[in-house]
Amino acid sequence: MITTRGRVISIADGLALVRLPAPEGCGKCGSKGSCGGAQERTLRLPAGALHAGDEVTVSTTAGALSRGVFLAYVLPALSFIAGAVAGQMLYGTDEAAVSGASLGLLGGLLALRLFGRRNCTPDFHSHHGAIHE
Repeated sequence: MITTRGRVISIADGLALVRLPAPEGCGKCGSKGSCGGAQERTLRLPAGALHAGDEVTVSTTAGALSRGVFLAYVLPALSFIAGAVAGQMLYGTDEAAVSGASLGLLGGLLALRLFGRRNCTPDFHSHHGAIHE
């Protein structure tokens, strides 16, 4: 189980907008935040009994994280390669391979967006408590 703590910044339409801090390891990484992972993130979760200002612990399973990584990185790469191969095989030119790769990447990104909206349900669990500052 992977966990992190965050803070509810707002509630709207039954969803809580939770701000998650940048991972602690980002400060020690050699890329110094150029990857984009060193930024705060926001996450929408079912609000339930949460209120703005509540501190929450958000957790997810390693399997859900692996599925997300696969979908976000591997699916577009595979569709890019498949498009290049298809373009080359169908038309036999480098231009067709480049066009096929571009269309494959675009198709993979579109499929990722559609699949993410229709079939992925959040696999997050939140536990909240009052903030003591």
